[in-house]
Order: sequence, then structure tokens, then C-alpha cells
Amino acid sequence: MGFISERIAQMKPYVAGKQLANSLKLNTNEGAYPPSPKVRKVLGSIEVENLRRYPTTDSNALRETLAKHYSVDKEMVYVGNGSDEILAMCFMTFLDDKTEKIAYPEITYLFYDVYANFFQTPKIIIPNKDDFSVDLSEYNDVDAKVIILANPNAPTGSTLTSDEIEIFANANSNKLVIVDEAYGGLGADSVVPLTKKYDNILVVNTMSKSYSLAGIRCGYAIGNAELILGLQCARDCFNAYPLDTITEKIAIEALKDIEYYDMINGKIIATRTRIYKEFRDMGYKVIESRANFLFVRPSNISAKKLYKELARKNVLVRYWDSPRISEYLRITIGTDVEMDILMNYIVEIVNAG
Repeated sequence: MGFISERIAQMKPYVAGKQLANSLKLNTNEGAYPPSPKVRKVLGSIEVENLRRYPTTDSNALRETLAKHYSVDKEMVYVGNGSDEILAMCFMTFLDDKTEKIAYPEITYLFYDVYANFFQTPKIIIPNKDDFSVDLSEYNDVDAKVIILANPNAPTGSTLTSDEIEIFANANSNKLVIVDEAYGGLGADSVVPLTKKYDNILVVNTMSKSYSLAGIRCGYAIGNAELILGLQCARDCFNAYPLDTITEKIAIEALKDIEYYDMINGKIIATRTRIYKEFRDMGYKVIESRANFLFVRPSNISAKKLYKELARKNVLVRYWDSPRISEYLRITIGTDVEMDILMNYIVEIVNAG
């Protein structure tokens, strides 16, 4: 007797990057440096007795901190258990199953396709340009209620400017434009300021990348109050407690430590710039990135072989055996020491034939 639904039986779930102990992990775009030292103080101050109580249902303290950080009203802020959960809530909130369509690039964050299939949402896939960039003019005439754009895009790292997104949103007021800024904070324009001007822009973000807090699962969305109320309604039909008590306290303290995160993200940007140049000097094709990773096409070895050889040396990078990108590797930017180890191994592997 089978109890699994036909929909789930046929689903192809999202496959995260490998998590292996004692490896050089450059495959899941985690922060290269530890989170703010203030986080440790939070953990040390937790009253264990209070953990028997449920967290607040509204996460008002964190929402107020985010609102102050981004200079928006608290009513424009939604929080959830990581940006992936928030993206799922977007499908539930803004798209009626099997009728209203969503459009997104052919090459982008794979979870969009997983969610479209899971929620049985009709999808319109728009090809990326030859250089993997996104041409927003291709989205003007699509019959879609929602457009979702990762900016910077994943896994390519290509980026749209705030002006480009504003022009598009202004010309397409009948479409909800969801901008996934998971890789923000590392040089790309944020469109959060546009949410105060345009009711059809919703920004989704996470504390996982530029705040080095992937382990706590904290995401947030910023948009007009009506969009946020819709998300809250969908969430409360699913889970009335958006964040646990400890996660909320950690996120608040991290958001306050602007100086620390400016420092470590500046280091990542500097390392990214150096490694980008080193790959280019080797003759490799590299997409210009404003994220914490590079999308690299080797010139003297196949991407698949290099991926496997690096894995044998316990170095993890990301590879997809998929059309258009099967000759590329996505490589997380780690510390300078970690990146030097990677580059030395690449030279060693290539020289060994």
C-alpha cells in the first residue's frame, strides 16, 4: 500500500551542496568568516529556563531592527525561517495554483523551478543571454503575474542595476517583481529603497551569506504593507511561530554590528577580485560577480573532471551536469588561505594531466 501522493512521488527536490566534515567547503556559498563576536555574547546570555516558552508570533523586535536598518516602516518587514521558506510563502501568497503564471530566467536559482513544480504553478522560462546575463526587456510581454529575479543571480553571479529593475517595475505595474537578494551586501545594488516607491517590488533576503549566519535559518522580506500582510496570513496558516527565540536575538545583534560586517565583506570582495584576476590570467572564462562566488569555465581541463579531482583532494566546489552550464564550476569565495589552497590544487591537477 502506497501512502505517498502522486505529486510528491514525481517531484525532483532541490539538491543542496554536499556537507562533508573536514573538507575545504567552497560549494555552498557560506560566509568565509565567523559571524559578529556579539553573537557569542547572545548565546552566553540565553536564559535556558525561558526556552520552555513559545517565541513571539510577530517577531516584532527583529522586524523593528530590520526596519531601522533599511529605513522602512516595520509594517513593510516580514521574517521567516530562511529565505527559501519565504520564497515558498511567496508562491502560496501571490499565485493561485495551476492558473497564475510565474516567469524567471532559464539559468537561475534551482529552487524556483522546484517550487513551481511543487505548487503546480505554470512557469515561463526566459533564456539568459549568451553571457548568462538577464535581459529584462524579454519579460515585458510575458503573460505572468509574478517575475522572480535573483540579483546577483545564482549560479552565474551576473547582476542587474537598481535603475534597470526600477525601469522594468515602473513599466510593468501589473506584475509583482520579487527580487531575491540572498547574495546582496557584496557590491550589488539593493532595490530595498524602491519598495517605498513601488507597490509591485518585494525584496527577499537572508542572514546566511553576508552575515555568516547560515546555521540559524533567518530570512526576511521587505515590501509594501499589503504584500507583507499577505505573507503573514499564508505563514500563519502554516506555522504561527516564524522564528525561534534564539535566532531572533542573534539576528538582532548581528544587524547592529555594521562595522564588523563591512570589514569581513570587504575582505571577501578583495579576495574575489584577486581570484577573478588569477583565473583570467590562467585563460579561464569567469563571469564578473558581485556575490560571494565565481562562475568559472576552465580552459585546460573539463569542469567535470576538475570537480571530481578536487573532490578527491577533499575540496568541494559546485558542478551541474546541465545544458549550457556543464562546463562551468561555481566556486565560493573563502578566506585568502583557502583560495590559495584551491588555486594550488588546480595547478597541480592540470599539470598532472
